[in-house]
Amino acid sequence: MPIGSDDSNGRLEQKMGNGAVFHDLMKRRVSEILLVSSLYDSFVLDEGGQLGDHLLTNYMDLNLRHTPRLTRASTPSEALSMMRYRRFDLVLTMMRSPDKDSLAFCQTVKHRFPQKPLVALVHDSIGLNEVVNSVVHSVVDHVLVWSGDSRLLLAIIKLIEDRWNVDHDTKKCGVRTFLVVEDSVRQISSFLPMLYAELMTQTHKVMVEGHNYMDKLLRIKARPKLLLAHDFEEAKVLFRRHESTMMAVISDVEFPRDGLMDQKAGFTLLKWIRGRETKVPAMIHSGQATNRAGAESMGCFFLDKNSRTWLEDLREFFVKYLGFGDFVFRLPSGKKVGRAANIREMERMLLTIPDESLTYHLQSSHFSSWLMARAEYSLAAKIRTTATS
Repeated sequence: MPIGSDDSNGRLEQKMGNGAVFHDLMKRRVSEILLVSSLYDSFVLDEGGQLGDHLLTNYMDLNLRHTPRLTRASTPSEALSMMRYRRFDLVLTMMRSPDKDSLAFCQTVKHRFPQKPLVALVHDSIGLNEVVNSVVHSVVDHVLVWSGDSRLLLAIIKLIEDRWNVDHDTKKCGVRTFLVVEDSVRQISSFLPMLYAELMTQTHKVMVEGHNYMDKLLRIKARPKLLLAHDFEEAKVLFRRHESTMMAVISDVEFPRDGLMDQKAGFTLLKWIRGRETKVPAMIHSGQATNRAGAESMGCFFLDKNSRTWLEDLREFFVKYLGFGDFVFRLPSGKKVGRAANIREMERMLLTIPDESLTYHLQSSHFSSWLMARAEYSLAAKIRTTATS
């Protein structure tokens, strides 16, 4: 279940008394995107000029506003010229191989605009290893594989926006955070779009009841932020920084540790997290089915990367472990004694459930987790404070 320190809960209780605080979230957004690609790559990338339309559709499907504008440049020199007189929030560059022109462009962008996000997109199966193993990988913020799924662009935008806003939003009102640990470029490219889509879908579902339309839109801004780490050390830094607002950890098993590939790095990371007496839910995301036993022995949800029911399994993690589904009242033995689909039903059930069920859920932080998923931060903080006092 999500964990929160006393200080974090105090901030929540003080600042989430009304919906006005949601206006102050997600202050910095990606509004202007520069796409740098040859005419041929541009055609392949956007399937004949529809990429902007696909992006708009993705935003509309998720009830997101502030759709960014996409501008194209066919050469690095044209892109640099445009960047002299126009402000772009994000630069995407299409690569087939790490040639000198591509490297020079990336280095120039980072030299002139060191804080500007720069993402390299590589065609599926074309030049991926060369780009990842080249100097380019150390210059750009991310290398991702383009396989025709326009949701990847949405995921890139949200990943950048989450990085920009996470410190402000967590301090402002305790917005929750997800830590994702994965080093494979191909896995990140396929996993992130689906993870973001599911997170937003689940967030919309739990915002259906009890709020007017504007309040729902504002509360969507308080969805959990995704933080991506590529190695063991980066994961520890991000976890320490956001431990008080950490809602979940999703980790691969094999990734770099101390500069070398470690086949058990994910388990070592989760053992370190558990050693901090943190109750945060964790999911092991691995392509090796043999890692299931290790994950379950640590109390972690296991998601097989090769499973035919991958999306359904991910949804199960959101619903059962993160509080996005109905609240199921149980006794300590596990026996079900009731169910609540929304806060009104929760209020009615609290009058009838056995005391031992109430105590069990309070001590396990289940109530506060369920309320956090619905951006009911003030109420969740009060309940957590009551449970720990």
